[in-house]
Order: sequence, then structure tokens, then C-alpha cells
Amino acid sequence: MITKSDGYKGEPNRSFGEDANFITIKHNDGTYGKYVHLKQNGVEVQVGDIVQRGDFLGYSGHTGFTNGPHLHFVVFKGKDEKSRKSFPIKFVTSQGYIHNPILGNRYTAVK
Repeated sequence: MITKSDGYKGEPNRSFGEDANFITIKHNDGTYGKYVHLKQNGVEVQVGDIVQRGDFLGYSGHTGFTNGPHLHFVVFKGKDEKSRKSFPIKFVTSQGYIHNPILGNRYTAVK
């Protein structure tokens, strides 16, 4: 697991990219999950923690290259040292399984 939580700036400008707070978790299948734009000091896990599905990880926020508070989530596997392959994901919500979240909609996660 890799984390960063000391960033406090967020703007829709690429120069703020390094200010994004995040959590990167390695999954048992060799893929990684990355949660980005977390609020300053919003990471609630520590390097070395073993996390399970449903565990609380942190608070979404407005850090880095972003135009507003939100959570950016991606599942990926490295292809080589400079590129990665992203994988489709689905969310379990109170509305059922969501494969293609719709911009502007809100979803409630369930365990």
C-alpha cells in the first residue's frame, strides 16, 4: 500500500497534479486499486495495513488536478515501467450493480 495525504491544493490545472492525495492498494490477483483526490489528512489507513472489502479507507476531497470534490478510482495492472492497463469495475450499491456510473448521479455503497 502507498498513501499520500499532505496535499491541500486542488485546481483544474495540470500543474496541481502532484498535490493529489491518494491510496494505492495491491490486490491478491496482482492488480492495484487507486483512490485519488482524497482530502488533506483524509487517508484513514496506513502502509502495511491489510484491508478487506468494506473497510473504510478515507475521505474524498478536492486535491490535485481536479475541478471539484470527487473520488477518482481505477483498477489497473502495470504493462511495463511506464504504462498500465486499466480494468472495468462494478460497484455494489443500494440501486444494484453499477457497471457504468452516470456523471452527476449519486450512488450509495453497500457492504
